[in-house]
Amino acid sequence: MYRRIKNIKIAHSQYLLIAILFICFNYYVYQFHFAAYFLDPFKTIYFVIVHFILFMMSWSMGRTVVSDPGKAPGYWGFLFDDPEHRRKRYCLVCHNFKPERCHHCQYCSTCVLNMDHHCPWLNNCVGFHNRKFFMLMLLYINILVFLIFIAEIPQSVGIFRYYGQISKQFYNNRIA
Repeated sequence: MYRRIKNIKIAHSQYLLIAILFICFNYYVYQFHFAAYFLDPFKTIYFVIVHFILFMMSWSMGRTVVSDPGKAPGYWGFLFDDPEHRRKRYCLVCHNFKPERCHHCQYCSTCVLNMDHHCPWLNNCVGFHNRKFFMLMLLYINILVFLIFIAEIPQSVGIFRYYGQISKQFYNNRIA
């Protein structure tokens, strides 16, 4: 079983590498193809804002990847003589009692506190201790996508105007 888990972790590391390469490629395209068309007074301000958001997104992504999602403790405050209405849950894989809202991750091979999901793109579970960084990463990604969309509007309008003129010339030449 350990070999299977190790192979899964290696396969998910490839997803993380793909995600990082995708971010780097999009940064290159944005920086060298779209950012050059900004108006000069706003270029520096926009440059600083985008790079700050990119840094914060990278930082929160790194913290999500590196942070421990929250392993289930060996003793978490229950007694064996507790009343029966408090159900004791037992993990058959870890051979340990686990608290409520604790689930076993088959990829990490551990019980994770308040587990949300195992993210293959980050190669880590999203749990109690790293959920904040995961949510911040999603927020920064959305802000960054919006800012880059705003930056692409002048370039996109220019492209549509150019191809609109070409199609009109082509249409007029075919009629004549």
